[in-house]
Amino acid sequence: MAETAMTIIFILLTICAIIVGILGTFVPVLPGIPLAFLAILLYGWYDGFEHISPTYLIVLGIFTIISIVVDQLSMILGMKVFKSDNRAIIGSAIGSIVGIFIWPPFGILIFCFLGAFIVEYYLYKDSTRAFRSSIGALVGFISGTLFKVILGVGFLISFIIALF
Repeated sequence: MAETAMTIIFILLTICAIIVGILGTFVPVLPGIPLAFLAILLYGWYDGFEHISPTYLIVLGIFTIISIVVDQLSMILGMKVFKSDNRAIIGSAIGSIVGIFIWPPFGILIFCFLGAFIVEYYLYKDSTRAFRSSIGALVGFISGTLFKVILGVGFLISFIIALF
């Protein structure tokens, strides 16, 4: 009986950690998908890999690596499509981090936009170019975040399916 209660507690803790991981996908400095993967890995270890197979963990590990790559490249690619200067990419990333502390969660998007705009405008004195660069930053950030949220929800659903 006590073992069953402990298993239920571990399942609930794992689901909570996966949900925190999904929420963490919105914050650039939090490792959302790696946290979800780690939670599932720890549950597998606790469970003696009865429900969580090594093959399943390898697949999730591959998706975790893909999410990290997408996270790093999405804003850069979005800004490159909109022909942004490399320094504006750095401004956008710094703006996203500053925005977390100034006005979470909205500050991430606003300061991502502003960081790219300010740097691009400073470099070229062209508000149209700066605006385009800022839109590229937002497109990249939002597309990367959307990918990670979908992936995180997939982790959660696959974990629940693996249990049953």
